[in-house]
Amino acid sequence: MTTPGATGPRDATMASESPAKEASVPCGAGVCEAGEREAGVARRAPLVVGSDCSGMCTEAHALDALGVPHEHAFCSETWEPAIRCIRAMAKRPKVIYRDCTERDAASAPQVDLYVCGFPCQPNSVMNVKRTEGSDARRDPMRVALDYIQTKRPKYW
Repeated sequence: MTTPGATGPRDATMASESPAKEASVPCGAGVCEAGEREAGVARRAPLVVGSDCSGMCTEAHALDALGVPHEHAFCSETWEPAIRCIRAMAKRPKVIYRDCTERDAASAPQVDLYVCGFPCQPNSVMNVKRTEGSDARRDPMRVALDYIQTKRPKYW
């Protein structure tokens, strides 16, 4: 433990562990703030995120905790308690789809990061009620693959 005003190796380590500032890029590559225009530097555009089978949009909470600037373009969720949680978020997704299986991938917004947390029960060997036939809970996996093939997000 260090005392206030102390200097030494631990203080240097603590300073280096502080959250990093946003990376800067040349002014022509992003949006310039008034003071940054003269310096020829602008902030990098935020990461655009989209998710299906979103639950409580934990990807947005993780990015917030990491200090990664982002905007949430869309999410999809069918469970009402999770939808209420999403609506209570400070930075809500711009579009909330009720069911990703009813959405055409081409109509969904383009994103940099795509996240899908599809249900695991129909694929799990632990599911004693599992059948080899059709299970509607498998459909989101198809939707996720269709979105990735159609929109080609940078990260998924």
